[in-house]
Amino acid sequence: MEPDAMPLYTKKKRTKRHTINKREAPYVIYPEILVIVDYDGYRLHGGDNVQIKRYFVSFWNGVDLRYKLLKGPKIRITIAGIIISRGRDATPYLERNRVGRDAIDSAAALTDMGKYLFRERRLPVYDIAVAVTKLDMCRRQYPNEVCNRGTAGFAYVGGACVVNKRLEKVNSVAIIEDTGGFSGIIVAAHEVGHLLGAVHDGSPPPTYLGGPGAEKCRWEDGFIMSDLRHTEKGFKWSPCSVSSFHHFLNGDTATCLFNSPHEDESLPRVLPGKLLSLDAQCRKDRGTSACFVSKTSGDRMKELRWELSLFVHL
Repeated sequence: MEPDAMPLYTKKKRTKRHTINKREAPYVIYPEILVIVDYDGYRLHGGDNVQIKRYFVSFWNGVDLRYKLLKGPKIRITIAGIIISRGRDATPYLERNRVGRDAIDSAAALTDMGKYLFRERRLPVYDIAVAVTKLDMCRRQYPNEVCNRGTAGFAYVGGACVVNKRLEKVNSVAIIEDTGGFSGIIVAAHEVGHLLGAVHDGSPPPTYLGGPGAEKCRWEDGFIMSDLRHTEKGFKWSPCSVSSFHHFLNGDTATCLFNSPHEDESLPRVLPGKLLSLDAQCRKDRGTSACFVSKTSGDRMKELRWELSLFVHL
């Protein structure tokens, strides 16, 4: 499935804790992620709050490993908080945009999520809010059209730190799918990449954001900002993405990312391979049949073991 993004005209948000020259991004930035686990995700993990916390700390460590590949700008993911939904009414922006029993309209849900968080004052301070769901995500090209389920994540390009007061909506939001086997790690890295200013490889920059865009990097090369691919490049950033990060982080809207987190906000080092074995990750993500090693499936399992191991090693 292909992660996607929807651009939107945005306005600048004030800095969160202190003022810094807007044109001088620090050497290291710390996006603080508010993780929102929906009710379907709560049930997926057996309603065990401790297990859910452990899983998502490990999950975001997997995302952080993708960003640690960057030499500059250096980006270190931190968790602002984990909200666990014990009922469907905790994420009304997902529930009101359901399509059938097991899918959500991603664009409509993202818009409603931004409006909901604009009004919600009880949350911890965060830079980016990411809702994680087990539900299929779909997208309509036009109203009343069939909702295409080829989407795994959705976010606004350059949305980090942005609050659109005219529309009463937070733009620093994303929604991603995860089935419980760390399947959403690369999707999460992709969508956070959109929020930090990266477009799809092969695409021009959005007019409201400017910058280098990614027309010089081919979609077919299969880096993180293309579609999901289980290749070595599929776990790395293209040169165009790196240039886009530089442009956004030295722009007018990124200053909320410049503060250092408190020591207790940094991610504990619990990696996916420490929490679930490769076989367990495989079973959750692909089902038992994908993990059965035979003469015909052995090569596929070897490939899967390699791709999952990229989440584990520093």
